[in-house]
Amino acid sequence: MLVKVENYIKADYIMDLEVGDPKNLWIGLKRNGDEFLWLDNSRVGDFREN
Repeated sequence: MLVKVENYIKADYIMDLEVGDPKNLWIGLKRNGDEFLWLDNSRVGDFREN
């Protein structure tokens, strides 16, 4: 499942669904130098790192 996490409520819900190591969860980000973007090229706001 590929998801776009737009707020902490969604992030918590997705983490509750995740099984195993959180590093195995793909959320649809791409890296552009030092910046992370969603696959639709919108900027990532506030986020939590693993």
